[in-house]
Amino acid sequence: MLIEGPWPDLCALPKFEDASHAMNWVIDLVKGVRSVRSEMNVPPAAKVALVLKDPDAKSKATLAANHDVILTLARLSSAEAADALPKGSAQFVLGEATVGLPLGDVIDFAKERARLEKELKKAEEEIGRIDAKLANEQFVSRAPEDVLAEQREKRAEYAATAARLKDAVGRLA
Repeated sequence: MLIEGPWPDLCALPKFEDASHAMNWVIDLVKGVRSVRSEMNVPPAAKVALVLKDPDAKSKATLAANHDVILTLARLSSAEAADALPKGSAQFVLGEATVGLPLGDVIDFAKERARLEKELKKAEEEIGRIDAKLANEQFVSRAPEDVLAEQREKRAEYAATAARLKDAVGRLA
């Protein structure tokens, strides 16, 4: 009977380590491309090229085997390995390789850099304002604990935003 049967031995199932590694690589690639597209305000309908600089043999094989999936999920026009990244590429690191998205035709890099630096300045000003509040002994002694926790949480959010914006400015190469 089923109710009295032993549980299946899941340890005996194959692990498929290579397939798992390949899928995680594809997921990280698509996540990185989507993140760059979002941070750089690339229009959703725009299809851009992807250039993978200095990939190892495993990464090249994974790119080739999952080419169509990557193009569809990341909304790319092409994806290929190369020795150098094109000028005007937004970059991020994936494992041992550098991924470049040539966005020079899609966005204005000067305007995008100015927008990101303006947002970064605003986030840093907010961090400074919150730090000044938390450094004020009168505020700290009179404020309820939940207000202090809220201020610390806001500061952490602004710090995370500032770090993300610094990365985005650094990607504009």
